[in-house]
Amino acid sequence: MNYLPEYIVQSLEAEDLSASQTDDMIEARAATFDMVERMAMILGRIDHELQVRMEADRATAIDHPEYDISLKPSSAKYDPGKLQVIFEYVDPATVESSGAYAPEHQETVPASWNMTKAKTLTKFSGHVADIIAAARIEGRPKFEFKPKK
Repeated sequence: MNYLPEYIVQSLEAEDLSASQTDDMIEARAATFDMVERMAMILGRIDHELQVRMEADRATAIDHPEYDISLKPSSAKYDPGKLQVIFEYVDPATVESSGAYAPEHQETVPASWNMTKAKTLTKFSGHVADIIAAARIEGRPKFEFKPKK
């Protein structure tokens, strides 16, 4: 590990760096960058272990007096190929007019689905709800660790 002499650290902590030697600043920057990378790796490992424990306990939060620690579900994505089957149960004009589906445009804009509106199509058929559920692609949950306010 690359440690810096205390006198270099003190001179670099001062507001005016003009008194610091160029070589000292380069050495300090390289050493600081190395320490920051190592700390980031350690933080990542700690966060991962906390997330694994929360998932094992099926917890969405850890109760702590100083920190808000939570595991929030990611926003799901949907497989557009699977959603195409909805057209077998709901008239394509109805799907498009509902705003749930935007077909390809002249400008070669790919077709897209607005899932908030597509979910309203489940009223036409229970099969549509099954199709939407089958098309759902779960992402990794978002781990949050922040001081309480």
